[in-house]
Amino acid sequence: MSAKRRNGFQMKTMAASTTNDDKLAHYRAAFEHAQASETLWRRFVELGLPARAQEAWHYADVGAFSRESWAMAAPADGAAVRSLLSELALDPATSLVLANGRVLDDKGVGSAAAGAAALHAHSLATLNEALTPRAAVITIAAGETKTLTVASLTLPAGDGEMAHPRIAIKVAAGARADLRFIFAGSAGKRYWSNPVVDITLGEGAEARLVSMAREGEQALHTGVIAATVERRARLILTELILGGRSIRRETLVDFIGEDGAADLAGAYLGGGETRIDVRSEVSHLSPRCRSRQLYRGVLDDKAFAAFQGRVYVAPHAQGSDAAQSTRSLLLQRTAEAAAKPELEIHADDVKCSHGATVGELDPDMLFYLEARGVPPAEARSMLVKAFIGEVLETIADESLRERNIDRVGRWMTGRGEGA
Repeated sequence: MSAKRRNGFQMKTMAASTTNDDKLAHYRAAFEHAQASETLWRRFVELGLPARAQEAWHYADVGAFSRESWAMAAPADGAAVRSLLSELALDPATSLVLANGRVLDDKGVGSAAAGAAALHAHSLATLNEALTPRAAVITIAAGETKTLTVASLTLPAGDGEMAHPRIAIKVAAGARADLRFIFAGSAGKRYWSNPVVDITLGEGAEARLVSMAREGEQALHTGVIAATVERRARLILTELILGGRSIRRETLVDFIGEDGAADLAGAYLGGGETRIDVRSEVSHLSPRCRSRQLYRGVLDDKAFAAFQGRVYVAPHAQGSDAAQSTRSLLLQRTAEAAAKPELEIHADDVKCSHGATVGELDPDMLFYLEARGVPPAEARSMLVKAFIGEVLETIADESLRERNIDRVGRWMTGRGEGA
């Protein structure tokens, strides 16, 4: 899909005005420190920082990119890495670990330019590519099956530090990948994690991904998963947002071969003054591809969340089948949610639909449970678990699914609800 066709929903190019130059000054210092190419710097300046005027970023906390003079985080302290891995119950011997954007084991490191077309028109992905020229590279050979956990940790020495982890994944023809991503970081520190996951699925390949954002309570997180899906390949992705102050998650899928499939699901929990921005764009560029999107959000206190989902069907992509559903649950009326589903269809023989709702807990269901002796707080927690459960059921691994159901319960307990 061309950059022009993504304009408005992806990234609009902007002239580098004097004001923009001022905002980019400290990024220039980071580019020079990383010895990044001038070509990438010019592309970054042309694209500019995300702005509210860009439709794709309308709901995001775009001021965060210029409020702080972000500096690159130094290599993480080893003791801090081990402590957080222990807290996450991860074994570094069996996981691929990135700390402050750097892969701890050089065996999984390599140079990898952005492969997905969508990333070339994305300013924060360009920033990521420039500041982290060597990515974590995961290759699954034809016909093989691989299971792996990837932990991306941001452990700054102080406030105002940023990390740009890059993960490039190649799933060859007929291969199978079962990958889990955990994005986590220091509690109590203001940091920015800007990870990019660039995945290519070869003919007949299948990838099951579970991505969990469990950042610190003061963290800014802007993550992208960009998938290129070839003929008869299938992507199954479950995204969970379980922590952070300002979180933006994007999923970009391009079908470049016939009969591909993508099943995208996501759940997010927001309390306090958390701001969550979830965006997906699925481009049906080949005939007879199928996509499904299922997103659920629960918001409390003064939290805000937005979902923007776009499906594009090219003129020659006949037989496309796309559906998306997003629902948000407000536990208090001080919380807010927005939804903007969008279809852009240029073919005749298609089946496309979308639906979006925002509501509160069903009072009849609460009454039903309480009438049967369930305490009010526990009744609310049960209904929230059931609501989020639609998404969690897409996780094939039963143990991982149950652990995340428990996390929902603990989140409700933290809000004064029963577990």
